[in-house]
Amino acid sequence: IPLRDAFPDCAAMAIYDERVFIAEAGTNIIRYTAPSEFWRTLPSSNIYRLGHKGGGAVQAMVPLGGALYILTDTAIYQAVSGGPVAGQDAQVYFTLIDDVGCAAPRSVAAADGRIYFLSEDGPRMFDGSKAERLARGVRDLFRPDSEHPLALRNPEGAVGIWHPVEEQYR
Repeated sequence: IPLRDAFPDCAAMAIYDERVFIAEAGTNIIRYTAPSEFWRTLPSSNIYRLGHKGGGAVQAMVPLGGALYILTDTAIYQAVSGGPVAGQDAQVYFTLIDDVGCAAPRSVAAADGRIYFLSEDGPRMFDGSKAERLARGVRDLFRPDSEHPLALRNPEGAVGIWHPVEEQYR
């Protein structure tokens, strides 16, 4: 598939280990190029369907600490390159890391070896092995049935940033 024709609408794109990873919008499908071939094509064999709970739609992809983390709306996956085998293309291995999803693609921020994002139950910090809930006191703001006047009614539109001076996710 010529790269320019790969996906007219992609949810996320990332470069990791000399490859381009592209997530098809609204799906659990990840396509990736061969190493150092990202300007050419996406081999038809380089496709992976994330499988946990139906896979969930990809929200974001973040290269961090020697791996690529893929945040879907139901889970977090890790993609790691296994290196070339007998002159063949390097394999990419996908592993389910955590059972927490990302509710808003623009809420994702990476800093200090961690990924911050908004889940359905509030902000979280992912350290590569687990997604820890931040700010437990605001949990009621994220419940769908919340009566609180500041409740987040449309989490998909939320935006998150890392403030480097305050060293805070906001």
